[in-house]
Formats: sequence, C-alpha cells, structure tokens
Amino acid sequence: MKLLALSLLTVASFAQASISSYDMSNVHTSGYGGWNHTYNGLITAQNNGLFNYSGGSGTLNDGLIGSNNNASHLISNSDNSTITLHLDQFYKLTELNIFGGQSSGNGIPGNLSALDVTINGTTQRFNSTAWGDFTNSYGTKTNEKISFIGSLFANVATNQITLSNFASDASYTTYSSFSEVQLVTAPVPEPETYALMGMGLMGLLAARRRKTK
Repeated sequence: MKLLALSLLTVASFAQASISSYDMSNVHTSGYGGWNHTYNGLITAQNNGLFNYSGGSGTLNDGLIGSNNNASHLISNSDNSTITLHLDQFYKLTELNIFGGQSSGNGIPGNLSALDVTINGTTQRFNSTAWGDFTNSYGTKTNEKISFIGSLFANVATNQITLSNFASDASYTTYSSFSEVQLVTAPVPEPETYALMGMGLMGLLAARRRKTK
C-alpha cells in the first residue's frame, strides 16, 4: 500500500498554458518580405519604420501551424524586437515551443538558435533545440524548443513572459519566423489521481492503526 501511494504521486498530466493575447515591439508589419500574418489589436508606427503591436491576438496564438510564409510573422534578429505573451492565469512553466512553420521550401523557419526570456523582471538567455517532423530548405528542423527545468524560472509562477534578443547561428539569413508559440506548464495531478491518493493514504492509516493495536 505504501508503494502504491508513492507511485500515485508521479501520475500527472502536462498541459498547455493559454495565451490570451500578446504584444510585440520593433517589428515589421504583415507583408514585409512576403511574409503575412494576422493581428486584431492596435498597430502603431514608429519613426524607424518598425511597428508596435498591443492588446490583441493573432497568428502566434491561434492554434494553427502555418504551412507557408502566409501564416508566420517574420522577425529580423537585428531589430531589437520583443514579444510579450499574456497568459489567462498564473502558471509554472516548464517548456517554450516556437513553431517556425511547416515550410520546407524556405531557409528561415527553424533558423532561431537563441533568445532571452524575461519572467517577473528576471532575464535569462537560452539556446534553443531544433525539433519536429518538418525541415527547412537547408535540412534544419523548423521548430525550436527551450526547457525551463533547472533554470532561473523553474517552479516560478507567472502570467506574462517576454521573448527578446533573437539570434541565429546560420550565416545565410538573420531572420526568424514565428508561426505559433506554445508554453507547457508543470505537471498537475489528474482528479482521478487525487482520489486514488486519498484511498492510498486512508489504507496507510488503517494499516498503521492495526499495527499499533
């Protein structure tokens, strides 16, 4: 019974944090370089030819992975762009997944290699790991993964995360594409697991009472 109770503690499910909206600063608008994306918030022009996005949702959190450059946001790594994701509640995050798009005929998806992550005023730089079933025209996987396990953000609850200082190791382009962004949360026990844990603890208490009599 003791082994059963302990094993139940490991039964959990990973969930995806809900991104309610996102803001962007120092970015190009839809159509730049032939890359198109959607956004339903406020778009404000700056004096440097770039734009600020605020108060809306769009391509990055619509739940769709683009199959071409008509469903991705093009980011120039030299523009000092930022992406701030607003979550619907506080989460403890374990992983960040950036989908560059399922496009095999272009070298930009999957070109991202590193970025800064800011949570609750603390910034840490991460190198990304390429993953997924799709590759770009150079054979690089088009999705990027970052793990927060063992980082400054392990077990830190937040409802906002900012991505910035994008970089690439590739010499053929200084751009990155963002078709979708997903955040994975810390494992949470299923309701059935709580019930089983309660039964296990009750059994342990009953066994202990019998032993002391």
